[in-house]
Amino acid sequence: MNLEKSDENKIVNKAVSVTIVRTIIVVIITFFALINVKKINKLSRISSQGLFGQNSKMGPELFFGLIIIVLLVFAIFFYYIYRVKKENKPTNNLSKTFEIYDFFTFAITSVICLLFLMMFVLTPCTVDGDSMNNTYQDKDKIIMWHMSYKPKVDDVVVIEVTTKNYGNRLSEMYILKRIVAVENDVVEYKAANDYIGDLYINDVLVENSITKESFERMSSNETVKDNKFTMPKERYLVLGDNRKNSADSRALGLIHEEDILGKIILRVFPINKIGNPKKNIR
Repeated sequence: MNLEKSDENKIVNKAVSVTIVRTIIVVIITFFALINVKKINKLSRISSQGLFGQNSKMGPELFFGLIIIVLLVFAIFFYYIYRVKKENKPTNNLSKTFEIYDFFTFAITSVICLLFLMMFVLTPCTVDGDSMNNTYQDKDKIIMWHMSYKPKVDDVVVIEVTTKNYGNRLSEMYILKRIVAVENDVVEYKAANDYIGDLYINDVLVENSITKESFERMSSNETVKDNKFTMPKERYLVLGDNRKNSADSRALGLIHEEDILGKIILRVFPINKIGNPKKNIR
């Protein structure tokens, strides 16, 4: 059945308007992803592991692949519209064609937006190990906020530890720890004997069983006087809440800001523990 010319124009104009909006959305997302291309690989892997388990190795290929597909579909659509306008005559099954096209492009665009959200805004993660007990337990599902994040004391953060800054001291790619000291905080070691002592930050006790070696690792690049040093800019001291079983700044030294990927803002699983547990470190 042929459409009347006025009905055809309405369908075409609606389809063009919708396509322009979706094209703009996809182009903006693509632009943002490309200027953050160094981060997208690690963030995509974190989100895939958060959704599908620690063995998942899905990278950004799906995200960019869908972008390429939908942009090609949009290009084909505009060419099709050009042909319809050029022929200047009613077209059979135009309404059904656009209905299928609209559903297909809406689905792909929605998936692209969802993947973008998971990689750059609210990234799903899975806790691996018990170094953050009893705040977060092994296999907990949590959400990380990444965009425009500035680390602060007491934040629980995801840290990339495979960079040259830590000399491959750990086998893990990412760790989950709590920030206990930031710029201008005073970190002090009070020895109990020749091998072990207490760690104070701004005169507040945060760890009562730290080795002299661990303190020296934290302060290796800083000026130490009377077993004290002041935290430098863009460096952070992190500890696991489960102090007895945590590889943190005691093993790695101070953490570089560039290696902190984001802050944990919510636990979503188990269901009976949904929320954001609070713990003031000092």
